Formats: sequence, structure tokens, C-alpha cells
Amino acid sequence: CVAGYETRRVGRDENALVHHRLLPVFHRRRADFPDSEFAEILNFIVGRGEPPVGKVSTRAVLLAPQQSMNLHILNGDSTAHSFQQTALPGEILVWREMLCEGWVPATADFEEFWQQRGDFLARHYAFDRDEYENQAVREFRRLLEFNRYDEITLWFEFDVFCQINLLYLIRFFSEKDLGETRLTLVSPGSHPAHPNFKGMGELTPGQLAALWPERITLTPHDLRVGHHAWQAYT
Repeated sequence: CVAGYETRRVGRDENALVHHRLLPVFHRRRADFPDSEFAEILNFIVGRGEPPVGKVSTRAVLLAPQQSMNLHILNGDSTAHSFQQTALPGEILVWREMLCEGWVPATADFEEFWQQRGDFLARHYAFDRDEYENQAVREFRRLLEFNRYDEITLWFEFDVFCQINLLYLIRFFSEKDLGETRLTLVSPGSHPAHPNFKGMGELTPGQLAALWPERITLTPHDLRVGHHAWQAYT
């Protein structure tokens, strides 16, 4: 069963009440819950739904800490469309690049990298340079504020398109002092509801949200391996 829940007011500032919610404790495996039921419970936990009456008991409770700051780096707009319909907490950064295509700079300097990459794409592909700056590079600059977040989750699949983009991000974070920022990964290679699974963009919001509790934490070793792989690629 899932543990009970409760909401209580713990303080007030001039703008809003601060709420603490009781986080469910799963006594069964996540896989035992249908996507719709799990999504309903998750919606309540993060404060965007009504209590899932009849789906919880009160045998145990766990008080959740104050909600953390999360950043979700998504592998494209298709995934982002479904993600925005979930109740997962945090901000979204949409990755709009194809680093598996064509030349990529070897420099580790952030601005120099994207300047050189943009120059290459402008020479060899028919695209609007201003649009690239506004839709891609401006979004990527948010990475420079990584230390604002308690957790950053990378949502990338097993195909080459995603893996090269993922390697860039791992290389980027491997060269930073992450401090208390936790780096996690969601990288599904299959899905039980989609026998011919092609990517997260085809998942429903409930199916997408159900992947987050199964995310893995990237270790320093993972970052070192990713860094070396990116160096080999460039």
C-alpha cells in the first residue's frame, strides 16, 4: 500500500502560505501501480491535485522536506509537449541541437563552442542564424546557472542522436564544481506499453512522469567516462 498523507500550514509570508506535504512511502514496487493511479498520487504530492481517496492508507507517514529546485533537460520539443502536462516539479530546458550531425568544436569554452558550431551550421545548412541563437543557444546558456538547482535530470534516450547530445552535457558538468547539485538521468530503451518503442515523445504524460522515480544518479566515475567519450568524439 501507499502510506497516508496530510497537508498542514507551517508559516506565512506576505505572498503565500508555506505548505509541507507528506510524501507517500511505497511498500509495493512502482511497477505495481497503473500509470493513471501513480500519476494521480504524484499530482497530489506536488500540490496539483486532490487527495487520491481510496488509494492510500494511514499506516505510515514520511514528512517531505521543503520542495527542492529541479531542472529537467529534455531531449526535444516532442518530449517537452508531454512533459508540460505532467505534475513533475521543476523548470524545463529543451535541447534543440543535433550534435551527431557534422563537425563539432573541441573547445571547452562555452561561448566559443556555440559560436563556432553556429558558424559551421550557417555555412552548411539552410537555417536562420538568429533563430538558432534564440531557440537553441539562449536556452543552453541556462546551463551556466546550474548551481541554482538542487537536482538536474537529463532526459535522453539510447539512440545516437540523444547519446551525442548527452555526452556534451556530461562533459559540461564534469568540468564544473557541482557542489550539492545532484545530477540524474532518465534514459529508457523500451517501454512495456509500446512494444516498438521509438522515444519518449510518444509517451503519455502519465507514462512520462512514471519514469522520474526510476531515474539514476550519475556518479563522478560516470562523468569521467562521459568526458573521455566526448573528447574521443571531438
